[in-house]
Amino acid sequence: MKISSFVLLFCTSCRCTGIAAQTRTFVDDAGIVHTTDKANPTFIAHAKTSIALMHQFGYADGVGIKGQLLGSYGPYRPRGSQMDLDDPNAIPLWPSDPTSKEVQFLKDLPFNFSPDCYDNNQRCQTLNLDIIKEANPDVWVYINNGSWFTGAKMKLVVDEVMDGKPPIFVDTSSYGEGCIAYNSNRGIYTRDTDKCMARSLIDVIERTNELASFLGIEGTMKNKDEDKNRMCWAAKRLSKAAQGAQRDGLRVMAANVFIKPFMSGGVTLNPLDPLNDAYLRTYEELGVPMLHPGKYPGNPEIIPTNVWFPKCEQGQDMTGCNNEAFYPVDLWLMEGRRLPNGTTEELDLLLRVFPEKALLSEQYAHWPMNDGAISYRAVARTFHYMASKLNGVSRVYPPTTCSPVNVTSDSYLMRTTGGIEPAGYACFNKEVQQLSYLKCPAEYVNNKVLPLDDDSWLFYANGYNGLDGEGYGGGSSESSSFSFSMMISALGLFFVTILFVW
Repeated sequence: MKISSFVLLFCTSCRCTGIAAQTRTFVDDAGIVHTTDKANPTFIAHAKTSIALMHQFGYADGVGIKGQLLGSYGPYRPRGSQMDLDDPNAIPLWPSDPTSKEVQFLKDLPFNFSPDCYDNNQRCQTLNLDIIKEANPDVWVYINNGSWFTGAKMKLVVDEVMDGKPPIFVDTSSYGEGCIAYNSNRGIYTRDTDKCMARSLIDVIERTNELASFLGIEGTMKNKDEDKNRMCWAAKRLSKAAQGAQRDGLRVMAANVFIKPFMSGGVTLNPLDPLNDAYLRTYEELGVPMLHPGKYPGNPEIIPTNVWFPKCEQGQDMTGCNNEAFYPVDLWLMEGRRLPNGTTEELDLLLRVFPEKALLSEQYAHWPMNDGAISYRAVARTFHYMASKLNGVSRVYPPTTCSPVNVTSDSYLMRTTGGIEPAGYACFNKEVQQLSYLKCPAEYVNNKVLPLDDDSWLFYANGYNGLDGEGYGGGSSESSSFSFSMMISALGLFFVTILFVW
């Protein structure tokens, strides 16, 4: 064995100081080649990325990211979240909320590079240059959508702290040769959507694993396999719930909904394409009947109320003509700032300005639009949440026909030419589902009991105790507690009643 090879093996199996590691490279999603000859380079990352890396690789002396992750930036919780970050007994209200232990993990990091963002539940994007200079990281790990924390603030950090080296970018929405480029003069990422393919959550996780090798991060394989198994069982549960939803003729759509009482029509809606978001893309890969937009002209597609209910005449009470909708949505997915709160006042407002039947039936769910960690553990949480929501929804609009398409084919994944016809959704077909989610680690295939999630996160929802009668762990106390936490998840949220700036 060559000495250099021995040194590399030695340095990737323990924490080593003062010993040169073999030079390693990583090509990020903007095509930039990053190089390091340090055994364990230090780095900074967004709060949600920090949690994901902690999930994947651990945080303990000599193991995981401890000593390398210098600190985090950005908000600790998703937009719109009402979770109390200072309550050590706080229960996550959404799957993308951090647990109290995860919040404490972020607080215990050496640095916070966005001190004014910590408890912000909006789109806080400040970076404190002086604190980043003090930390003096080797690299910036940027796992995001390519728009947050970019521009002048990114250029300043790159130029003044990183010696001109751009962040290591892993895109959470797209991939493909020539899809993304970094503009060093402006500190922004540009996208050639004709060359972009839709990215799934598992793709982000696999890229994170590749990045970990470059960074010399060590994980505990047992814990990783436990989390992969949690995700696998959760994926099977979501696939089964999706099959039931398709059998019942349900349709799901993600949208930003804006109530604007001072405007004609009262409400505008912006439906979102499942190919533009990793969460939506992943749900579709497991059989969830995701409606695709595109019927209404414009990009983005902004639809006013008077178009949404085609049977309504000008001035007519819309509660008498709302049996047909522009898109027949039975379950809405909304990001946190626009999730309804279920109050009497809001119900009255909806009846007056937008009596949409699914919203009136409280058939909506939180969707972590570029919010929250992306890891095996985090994905398992959102799968359980989505399965619970699908299992509790009833069809409110007449049935429509699905399309027999291959949702995992390369042609389907192309951002500009792929997908499905407007108002269409893919038929349930196990043969074309994303198997990466459904193949459990060999060690756990026959294991009927899973360990609890970190911080005993209560994801055994609505009495769920396994697939087809198989045991799954958890128990009645966890089930009832989770149901209660989901019941209160909407309380305190604010349905937007002002015009948002796009």
